[in-house]
Amino acid sequence: MISGYSTMGFAKEAIGLFMEMSSQMTLVSVLGACGDLDLGRWVEGLVLEKKMEVNSYVGSALIDMYGKCGDLISAGRVFDSMPNKDVITWNAIITSCGLQPP
Repeated sequence: MISGYSTMGFAKEAIGLFMEMSSQMTLVSVLGACGDLDLGRWVEGLVLEKKMEVNSYVGSALIDMYGKCGDLISAGRVFDSMPNKDVITWNAIITSCGLQPP
């Protein structure tokens, strides 16, 4: 359901369901719906508040969201804070850098 709402651009509905279910996998789907920087920051705050593990999937989703919103500083901050970086994480930060205007 969350992924469906996210895909169709219904971010508020996706967030509402996430609040009821909040897990790492639902978080990744919700971040895909975040085209709003404030909403994305709120989701990151929720991750920190609930002390959720920022694994490569969650971290990469945060990096991707910040990159799409044009906040490369926050994308870099999330990237730098991750102790284990894998191909998924590196792909997210490289793509985020590539999305920025020259």
